[in-house]
Amino acid sequence: MKSTDLTSFWLKELEARPVLTSVLLAIFIRTLALLLGFQDYWGDSHHNLIMSKLTLDNGLVYSDFKDRELTWLPAFRYWGSLVIWITGSVKLITLNIANSVLGVVIVGLGTWFVREKKGNRIALLTGTLLALAPYLIVFSYMNMAEGFGALLLLAWVIGVDKNQIALIFITAFLASLTRYELSFFLGISTLYLITVSKKKAFVSTIAGVAVGLSIWSWWSYINTGDFLTWLWMRIESTTLSTTYYAEGVNGFFRFLLLPALAILQVFPLFFALIWLKKVNVTYKEYSLNMLMGSLILGGLVFFAYAQTNVIVYPDPRYLVLILPITILWFCMLWGQGFFRTFISKRLVLIITVISLFQLIIPYYRQYNLQPRIDMGIWIHENLSDADTIWSDNAVSIVLSDLDIHQFKSSNLLNIAEVSSDTKIEEKLIESNIEYLTVFPAPFTTSYQWYPELMGSSTFERNGITFVPVFFYEPYQMQKASVHDFLRMKFEAAAGSASIWKLYYD
Repeated sequence: MKSTDLTSFWLKELEARPVLTSVLLAIFIRTLALLLGFQDYWGDSHHNLIMSKLTLDNGLVYSDFKDRELTWLPAFRYWGSLVIWITGSVKLITLNIANSVLGVVIVGLGTWFVREKKGNRIALLTGTLLALAPYLIVFSYMNMAEGFGALLLLAWVIGVDKNQIALIFITAFLASLTRYELSFFLGISTLYLITVSKKKAFVSTIAGVAVGLSIWSWWSYINTGDFLTWLWMRIESTTLSTTYYAEGVNGFFRFLLLPALAILQVFPLFFALIWLKKVNVTYKEYSLNMLMGSLILGGLVFFAYAQTNVIVYPDPRYLVLILPITILWFCMLWGQGFFRTFISKRLVLIITVISLFQLIIPYYRQYNLQPRIDMGIWIHENLSDADTIWSDNAVSIVLSDLDIHQFKSSNLLNIAEVSSDTKIEEKLIESNIEYLTVFPAPFTTSYQWYPELMGSSTFERNGITFVPVFFYEPYQMQKASVHDFLRMKFEAAAGSASIWKLYYD
């Protein structure tokens, strides 16, 4: 058999089984990412692991070591608790694998849905794009809520299309308790549902979101006496981060260049939308196109608002929730003939494969965690279960492998209530704090009270002597190589980190 015939044979075989082909490709790519040692570069994965573990330990009562559980919606952390309970493992790699499985489910479910609508050929293209999209790969292995939320959004669209009222309600309910912006996306889409007389889908979606947020508000009232404490805490947390990072940011980069780059990083095929043409489609096809388009519009509106009013650096992370829907939407438009003829399957695949080179960015961004990782390793090697540590740093806590309860966050110490230096020392003495970790971030308060902690010299304050026992300086190039240069550039942004021993007079 000639090579061309053999290639044609295998292409036909793959096209005949688009779901299986796409799932196997997704498994291979995500397994490869895990084997290559990709890590979360935010640190949120570690925080979510702690919250899931504490929630399970506390009889499924939602908990956070920072005592700020109302700031973050609970559904994804309960998913982590379920994984820990089933596997008996509290290792981050276990949750990474479990979330990678969810990433594979997104690929399989999206491919199956398109196959039902447009046949095997378009389904295989869709599945391939879902499997290879760089930021779907990245947010599969991270223990973060974006991939979980994207799966819920995809399932909601399928529920609306197939008029599955129970599925619509359940996915809307879970979405409202997974990411705040998901309620916003669904809210925009319900405006479209009501215009096309999908009244049952409209009511089910509104009911799901309303029940979810009502339960969350009720829980807020039970714990604080205020139905909206969760909202005030979320605003406070966001304001704190924005204030911390906003200083000195160039307006052109913040409002124009960075948002555009973020969108194209997530889905470079947005370029192809410039060459749309008018075609006639059935009402059902038009309705589904508009439904997915409304979700994408909701995502972009949220992103535009957030990057001008909430966040300083518009990260591709904020578009991951709508990425699977965007890929399905693009492929269906392509299959319905909406693109000019030069937007071919080959061109789409070439652009997608080239975009895989973007994985270099998240691979090196993970070096942002290195100071916190090294702090955790030092604690693991030098401290025991008899030590009490003041720390707001989830990464170091997880890497230390010590009991979570040995770590006291600023919130648990009630540092916010302190009005004088003397009272701070009283808090430290009351809690028997022996060590503290320091890392410059909006959630770290120790160095704000003791600016000397940003240095590396022993100092004394109100009867307590602070002695540095670990100090991490950002990586410097050891040799002239691309790897060393990229590591230095990405790690330098993280700053230094330190651990201090406290001696009381």
